Amino acid sequence: MAKISEMLRLAFTQAPPLPFSITPENLYSAFSSPTAGLLMCWQYSSSNLISDAALQRLTTFLDDDAYDRRDIRIFNPTREKKLIAEYLEDRSNPFSARNGWKESSVYIRLPKEKMKWPSEGDAPELEIKGVRHRSLINIIMEVFEDGAATMFHMTPFRHMWKVSEERSIKVYSEAYSSPAMMEAYIEVNSLPHEPDDNLKRVVASLMMYSDLTHLLNFGDTSLWPFYVFFGNESKYTRGKPTASACHHVTYIPTLPDDFQDSYFSLFDVASSSEVYTHCKRELMQAIWKLLLDEDFMHAYEHGIVIRYYPEKILLAGIKFLSECLCPRCLIKKADVSEMGTEGDMHDRLTLQRVDDQARHNKIDRAHKLIFQHGAPVDSKRVKSILNSESLVPTRNAFSDQLFAFRFNLFLMFVVDMLHEFELGVWKAIFTHLMRIAHAAGGNVVKDLNWRYRRVPTFGRGTIRRFHRNASAMKRLAARDFEDLLQCAIPVFKDLLLDPNNDKIILDLLFDLATWQAYAKLRLHTEDTLDFFDSATVVLGKSVRKFQRTTCETYVTTELPHEHAARGRRLAALAAKQGALAKAKGGTSLPKVKKLNIQTYKFHALGDYPNTIRMRGTTDNYTTQPGELEHRCLKRRYPRTPKTKATMTASIANQDAIERLCSKVINARAQFAAQQGNNIRRHMQTSPSEHYHIAKPARTTYDLTAWLGELGDDPAIQNFIPRLKDHLYARVRGLAYEGDEHDFSNAERNSVLITDNKLFEHSILQVNYTTYDLRREQDSINPRTRADLMVMSHEDDRTHPYWYARLIKIFHVNVEHYETPNSVRCRPKRMDFLFVRWFKRDTSPAGFTAKRLQRLEFFEDESPDAYGFLDPECIIRGVHIIPGFAFGRPEGLQVPTIGRHEADPDWVLYYVNMFVDRDMFMRFRGGAVGHKGMREWDKILQREGHVPEDSDDETEEEIEMEAADQATISDASDDDSEMDEDLDDDSEDELGSDEDDVLRDDEEDEIIAKDSEELDDNILMEEGYGAL
Repeated sequence: MAKISEMLRLAFTQAPPLPFSITPENLYSAFSSPTAGLLMCWQYSSSNLISDAALQRLTTFLDDDAYDRRDIRIFNPTREKKLIAEYLEDRSNPFSARNGWKESSVYIRLPKEKMKWPSEGDAPELEIKGVRHRSLINIIMEVFEDGAATMFHMTPFRHMWKVSEERSIKVYSEAYSSPAMMEAYIEVNSLPHEPDDNLKRVVASLMMYSDLTHLLNFGDTSLWPFYVFFGNESKYTRGKPTASACHHVTYIPTLPDDFQDSYFSLFDVASSSEVYTHCKRELMQAIWKLLLDEDFMHAYEHGIVIRYYPEKILLAGIKFLSECLCPRCLIKKADVSEMGTEGDMHDRLTLQRVDDQARHNKIDRAHKLIFQHGAPVDSKRVKSILNSESLVPTRNAFSDQLFAFRFNLFLMFVVDMLHEFELGVWKAIFTHLMRIAHAAGGNVVKDLNWRYRRVPTFGRGTIRRFHRNASAMKRLAARDFEDLLQCAIPVFKDLLLDPNNDKIILDLLFDLATWQAYAKLRLHTEDTLDFFDSATVVLGKSVRKFQRTTCETYVTTELPHEHAARGRRLAALAAKQGALAKAKGGTSLPKVKKLNIQTYKFHALGDYPNTIRMRGTTDNYTTQPGELEHRCLKRRYPRTPKTKATMTASIANQDAIERLCSKVINARAQFAAQQGNNIRRHMQTSPSEHYHIAKPARTTYDLTAWLGELGDDPAIQNFIPRLKDHLYARVRGLAYEGDEHDFSNAERNSVLITDNKLFEHSILQVNYTTYDLRREQDSINPRTRADLMVMSHEDDRTHPYWYARLIKIFHVNVEHYETPNSVRCRPKRMDFLFVRWFKRDTSPAGFTAKRLQRLEFFEDESPDAYGFLDPECIIRGVHIIPGFAFGRPEGLQVPTIGRHEADPDWVLYYVNMFVDRDMFMRFRGGAVGHKGMREWDKILQREGHVPEDSDDETEEEIEMEAADQATISDASDDDSEMDEDLDDDSEDELGSDEDDVLRDDEEDEIIAKDSEELDDNILMEEGYGAL
């Protein structure tokens, strides 16, 4: 050791001095300026939550004229928060902002088996302290007094679309134009006026959302918030997190940690699990009684009608996974698998839940048994009263407070697309498909994962790169399951090598994707809702047929991750209960698992069409804005004290501070605009322009030399004559019909390409109007998103579109001479695309065939294989997926500019019409925003309706289904398949396309505004951004 130390010491002492040393002069030499260096150091020395966009926004504040660096030396954030809190206490502040948070206590009565009291009021109470909440009336007043309320829709209206001179149909979109809002408006205005009451009466439409969320990725720290949104506001504004449209009402506490100690001190025995569950229900209702205070009841009685959409089961007062498991009707659990049948749809109307006096009497009788006769909460006597409707012995706050006003609490509850379908029915079916894949053996699972990995991406997060092991379903959010469904048909084609089951599975996947597309439309018409009714009936039949046939063909067992999870649960149970739990655990082999459709989530699918008819489209009451709002809580949590007693108070104070700062930022922007000092924004395309290609070119070619380098490439045969034909037709103003014009040499020679120069670009951006009358843009580039669609110009009107793959984006400067002796004209820029055309396969496709359109490339030698296209002709980009089941063409594929070496051609391709809702409506027809498709609407809408006298399930089939259902276990672990709920922290970012950074010129790039870009990214991460 001594020798080694000497050698090291000698090496260090003999090392030459460093050629450069860090000095104050070169400290920031790596940056454009010392200021830039300080900002970058601040970003990278802080939390990784600070994005580049956040850093860019910081510079706009530092550049403000009000910024004074001398104030930095005395800045203290703790002091500033205290000053803001004091400022908000003054209700005369110019921002009309107030803290509004109060701390209260609620009380619940404690039952005890075999212990009697003269009345329920004599039973001991448990006080739950520290309930942080805001007054609903204060929130309403603050919002309607705010400037943002000027954009609210106070008067509801019927939304009609005049399809033609002879026909007008009703349109369903926003909540403020829904029939439910119209009924509330009429009811409010029909109330008698008080003396001197000449005020205009409007409806405040409140939408409530509640859900438990974890504040950390690891650990059990959680919060249960209640949010309120206003239905008077446009859903497109309400869905943006930066719009501050979500208002925090309260944070639901849990039962105290010393609950059992308090219970033991009163009764000398610990509470049973049934009593504990009963107390949790009572706590939820006590919180709502606190919110429905005297001010609220006075406002309700005098004209404010409020519509709620809260947590269903706890607030409806019904038993979880019980015999009547729906909060809206009394259909039995054994019958929910009949979703979509004629009897099922009839029962939904005749067996609706009603909050009547009979229900109140049942609850009162149950309470009397529990408190005055000492009956256990779950005793047979209590169940005999309540079980017929699956009620629980808990008085409902809404019913107690609003029953006198004929308020039916069961009408509060709406459908939940995210949890009922994407994380419910579809997740359960996909999970069972994975079990079938494992049961089939061979390379089925490996092939499925391989196919999903090769599905191309599409749009700005619409279809992302799939995980390398899609079958494992690790860390998937709702948007990931949606992507799996939208791309499933090409992946599952011929996967099992069983023609009969393959057809059943493909039919099922098509029906699921069709139903999901209808359910997520942001604008419905009477026609699309009729199609939705048919799709719901078809989906029910398809699921039952899949369960009756394919599911019975295979012996399916737990997936590896399910088996491992059960093993962990058994191990944890064994650690608690010892050898007895090990004995009960049984064998370690995977359990047999069957598809269970006797669940509330499958039953709920039948309610979607009529819910849309009453309350507007599902994006009005989707849970996704609430899930996004959870991110605010997670963002605030690191700034809070970590003690349980002060955490909720700190988060509530931050909510008030953030609202004040948001108003300051908005006012600052308005003042800057008034003074002509608008904050610099990136350049954006004009809505009047159909497409955008950057003005400067990325690369410039000499046309002749470029063609010479490509040699005998089949893609460029007759390139110049065909290009001049294309350009000459455009110069002459001839209508595009597929470049079928064939001009003479003299006509071609009248078109001169200036300097023989060809200018290449990287990106084409296409603007278009969506089906719901919104502006949207597709980014198309030759490397990663190269597929596009144009209107068809075929003589036979069988399909409205042609499809092409983009090879190059060019522009040339063109001079046109009418005659050889004409005066030299000024060059005109002409953009054009060099494309490779697809042709349609002749196999049946569409809604009747339940198959996607199939395409194939023309042979390279065909004169129709390659061509030129005016960017004005493009409708939008299209998602084309390889037909994996058909493989690649036999033989060596000739190298050509028309195909990438890394991605050879496939025999067939699929057009993914389910990629987003706008694409779906381009194949369905009848979209309000697709004005250019009117002549095709009748042709497209011939498909999709269910004939009244065909494809009905026979009595024998129904009896077989009933027998099959009887064999399905009602075990809770099966029911939980559709009840698993993933927190949004479990989302897995699967990478991004490196080609997204391609730009021709920095000054000419088109990027959304900072706030808009942030909103789009966040919404699309939750699957909300896709149309």
